[in-house]
Amino acid sequence: MSVELRPLGVLCNIQCGYCYQDPQRDAGNVSRKYDIQRMKQAVEQEGGPFTLFGGEPLLLPLKDLEEIWAWGYERYGSNRVQTNATLIRDEHVALFHKYGVRVGISMDGPGELNDVRWHGDLEQTRESTARSQHAVERLCAEGIRCAVIVTLHRGNATADRLPRLTAWVADLHARGVVAFRLHLLETEYGAVKTAYGLSADENIAALLAFLELERTTPGITFDLFPEMRALLVGDDRRASCIWNGCDPFTTRAVRGVEGHGQRSNCGRTNKDGIDFVKAARPGFERYIALYHTPQAAGGCGDCRFFLMCKGQCPGTAIDGDWRNRTEHCQVWMTLYERLESELQARGVTPLSRRPERRDIERAAVDEWSKGRYVSIDGLLRTRPRVAAVEDQPLASLLGEGVRLSWVSEDARDAWADRLGRIVRAWPGIEASSVAAGVRPCALVRMSRRAFESSREVWRAMGLSAHAMDDAPATFEEAAAGGTHAPAEPRSLRIAVGGAANLERLQAACRRGDADEIGLLLGYPRCCRTAFVQRCQGEHALDHTWPMAYASSTEGAQPGAPVLDLRPPSGLNMLWRHLGIRPVPHVPCQCGCSDSIALSAELRQVAMRAGLHAEMEWLDEVLAWPVEWSALHGIAQIKTPVLKTATRTDATAHKLVVRWHGERYPANGARGIVFPYRASARARAMESRLARIARHPVIPLQPV
Repeated sequence: MSVELRPLGVLCNIQCGYCYQDPQRDAGNVSRKYDIQRMKQAVEQEGGPFTLFGGEPLLLPLKDLEEIWAWGYERYGSNRVQTNATLIRDEHVALFHKYGVRVGISMDGPGELNDVRWHGDLEQTRESTARSQHAVERLCAEGIRCAVIVTLHRGNATADRLPRLTAWVADLHARGVVAFRLHLLETEYGAVKTAYGLSADENIAALLAFLELERTTPGITFDLFPEMRALLVGDDRRASCIWNGCDPFTTRAVRGVEGHGQRSNCGRTNKDGIDFVKAARPGFERYIALYHTPQAAGGCGDCRFFLMCKGQCPGTAIDGDWRNRTEHCQVWMTLYERLESELQARGVTPLSRRPERRDIERAAVDEWSKGRYVSIDGLLRTRPRVAAVEDQPLASLLGEGVRLSWVSEDARDAWADRLGRIVRAWPGIEASSVAAGVRPCALVRMSRRAFESSREVWRAMGLSAHAMDDAPATFEEAAAGGTHAPAEPRSLRIAVGGAANLERLQAACRRGDADEIGLLLGYPRCCRTAFVQRCQGEHALDHTWPMAYASSTEGAQPGAPVLDLRPPSGLNMLWRHLGIRPVPHVPCQCGCSDSIALSAELRQVAMRAGLHAEMEWLDEVLAWPVEWSALHGIAQIKTPVLKTATRTDATAHKLVVRWHGERYPANGARGIVFPYRASARARAMESRLARIARHPVIPLQPV
């Protein structure tokens, strides 16, 4: 684990043509304010030590740098900084010496090899490159430990430039650079990828050239090759985050601390231009899904290197979607094959070729399905016996939980309690609707404590209530025969109604009679009919896509299934996984008139119960834009204030539903994609990228 302390966020003095942080800049999410005390507190809560990070952290005033490093030296015994080295002056070097600062330098080569790290114009870019080169040489000469990160791209690693790049790396090693990290280019923009991205064959040739340099240069250290060799024999104790099943909602290996103390994730996961707050708990949906998804569909099915690679970094996933494997799969597979052959030539049988590999894979997936991180080394030591995960449905392995991540702490502070009050009010609204004669019964989820406190209230209303632990959790699950439930459910399924109707409901649940269940719960006939068709005929677990498809007047775009629902389309059901919904069932379509009428009746019940604020908040939330998407059994829902991940039906291709809202919250995020509100810079970005597409050989210039 490393803590990245980012006082100025992504603020930088140069503009690298491929920077993975550009989405945040293009969204206008750049801060110049920071609070040193709050940052210190956050670093301590994360456990430290930390690396001063950016953007460019040396844009900080010297007095603030000294305060941070003096504290870091006293607290942790050393410091680290990652910089482009263009701003290093005598005063910085003095602080490096005084406070034990280890310096990481991001640089892609000498002279024109570094031109993609653009600094306004060509002359200034070359001057900045010369300053960075001088800084590296000086730090080595003065005995300051420094390492270099090199990103491989068309500017420095094509066949004609690669020899000069490797010679430069060898020279830096001779001067005293202690380690090198190699990155393949990562960008969210197709125009940039076209301009600067290497082909798979070119990336392979470049990495093999560095592998040869490692063989012929005693003492030189790259990050990739030793880690990959160790992984091939089942040793992941020192493996980097990219090989360790990184969860993009929590990024366990990178703990970001922003200038105002917010804890955030690795910046390589910020594809929407938003620095999301870490989710409350980790999850491993990506790796369970990749294990089960065929390679032809973007997964890792039957890959013998799955345990070592795990689909690699979610920041490099195909199409920028973390649910896919890395877009550099061919590169890493080729390199693993080369290293695998070398091990075999030395008489070592890699785990990728050992018979127990499949058992270890099954054990890893089993642990992930329980929400637990697991190491290959630990599994090899314990050799657990588990059931064959191939025999378990993907939906059961992904679990029932919903994980969420807020767009900011401000959004969380503004909306967490409001959303919680809406969700907590819903069981009471449903029960009151039964007492008011709107419906015969209601089926709700609630905690055991809430059930005990609500039972007397409902009894006073003339209602009975029974916990139905053996019943499906929702109407959607009823005709499907139930779903995998956790061993210790966090909530109970409570049926509320008159005694006779409850007996009928329990009997219908035991029979799996979906129409009778829906009738007793007051759902419209058209919605019950649609449900039976989708669940029993199409075997759907999640009815979001068929509901949206039936609602859309525009239809799906050929080859890229995207449905756009525009108010007034009726009922916004895309929040329902969080319990935020206008009706308790999935309508046959969003414009279903009977469901809209039921929603109005439920709202009147809530208003009579005094839930005015909750209904106002519900109305506002459901009027925001929201996007639901499904891929490989994982649904992701993006809203202006938070995003969530939960399970859905497994699909080989991405399905997207967009609800185009009429409002946008004051605390909503600025981003570069739907459903987020774009800044003026994001709109200007489009012309910049169009220019690059027309002239792919020139550096990417700033807006």
